[in-house]
Amino acid sequence: MTGHGRTTARRASGLLLALLITACGGAGDVLLAGIEGTGVVTGFGSVFVDGVEFTTDDVSVEINGEPGSEKGLRVGDVVTVVGRRPADGTAIADRIVFDRAISGPVEAAAIANDNGAIRILEQTVLVDANTRFIGTDADALAPGNLVAVSGLRLGDTTLRATSVEQLADNGIPRSFVPDTTVVDVEGRVSNLTGSSFQLGDLTVMQDGATTLEAEAPLENGALVEVTGTRGTTDDGPLMATRVEVRSESTADRSGSVFVEGVITAFNSADDFRVDNIPAAAGSASRRDNASASLEAGLRVSLRGEFVDGRLVADSVQVEPVPDRRVTARVASINRESNRLALLGIEAAVLPDTLYVDERTGADRALRVDNLASGDSVRLAGYADRDDDFVVTRLSRISDPTSASIRGPVESRDSSSGELRVGGIRVATDTGTEFLDGSGRGISRDSFFEQARPGVTVTASGPDNAGGINNASSVQLQPAQGEDVRPQ
Repeated sequence: MTGHGRTTARRASGLLLALLITACGGAGDVLLAGIEGTGVVTGFGSVFVDGVEFTTDDVSVEINGEPGSEKGLRVGDVVTVVGRRPADGTAIADRIVFDRAISGPVEAAAIANDNGAIRILEQTVLVDANTRFIGTDADALAPGNLVAVSGLRLGDTTLRATSVEQLADNGIPRSFVPDTTVVDVEGRVSNLTGSSFQLGDLTVMQDGATTLEAEAPLENGALVEVTGTRGTTDDGPLMATRVEVRSESTADRSGSVFVEGVITAFNSADDFRVDNIPAAAGSASRRDNASASLEAGLRVSLRGEFVDGRLVADSVQVEPVPDRRVTARVASINRESNRLALLGIEAAVLPDTLYVDERTGADRALRVDNLASGDSVRLAGYADRDDDFVVTRLSRISDPTSASIRGPVESRDSSSGELRVGGIRVATDTGTEFLDGSGRGISRDSFFEQARPGVTVTASGPDNAGGINNASSVQLQPAQGEDVRPQ
């Protein structure tokens, strides 16, 4: 696709379908209302984006600036959808656009307990238990790995990753070749001169051979995507072959919209920004039962309309960072309420829960409806204000050797040797191995002394008696991955 084609396609994908249109049907005219939104792909069958199910019979798909298909989309992709809502309340996707946020070599990584950060092209990429790793594992990332990231922007040079993919050719990981491998990165311009500008700590050089695609002026504060090459040193400049300036104007937008993102600035519930979009949610209803209130840095989903260039939400959902992870067999399923029973607790699956089937012969259209009792799953989630376990990510996996829970300690009883972790009963006995945060053996008494309420631990063992009984091992967890922002 030509540069003009890329810019035109993105501009078209950014316009809201503001007008009501009429379509002819066999039973008479059917009213269609426009809908547009940006969010994370959470599943397929149709395409589920931020909990909204879109039918895709005649959809046009663009992937990284090139024509694609629905099969090229994956759970964890942040996409923009333009479509329609018939009077029956369903949603039809006319166009889906996916564009990765960063592609380049890992410079540093610090991840523990699924949480931490990666540095890529001087940008900070935060990861958590919802982040989908494709072609690699979180603990396998190392400097020099060539990866592509999709995510939600947290700041000018910070991203919360929804997916991290190890780039490969025919299953063989690609190697970064200095001054040859094409990389790309988004960010906000600072220190602009005639031949260079900064994206955070990354210096971008441009010259007469650099192609400029401008939906808005190239100026300090502008959001840009830069494509080019970089040399051997981590602090060296990126030589730009293309600079695309993104339009962020909301002045001409109106109509039905949904936006999933991170609150980047917060003054009040009626005055905040999500990925630099002005928003108000003071009169919005909550679609969740999370205990967190709106604040900067929080991931949210807004649904409403643009009014005078501001997104006025009629509903909002807070999406806390998951702090617990469960691996077990499903004991039973309540399909009417979308709840799973396992390890003596119930887990609530929401419309925007991410679904991934990690087994051989994976079912791309995995949902609660095609899970079965006895299936093995790995769940990430958090406890809501009623202490219900809310699932943010559901992975169906091959049968594990044992069940496990990682989460905060809620209570402990050293005399009986029992803990409650993430709502799950964990029993220990003389055969249990007690470990510190580094994986070294410690005494039973030392473990229970340190496993105070709120401390994160991992317990593994057989799934019986409504919990993990008796645990083969219990381990204190190390601190979360440290920040790896450039110093």
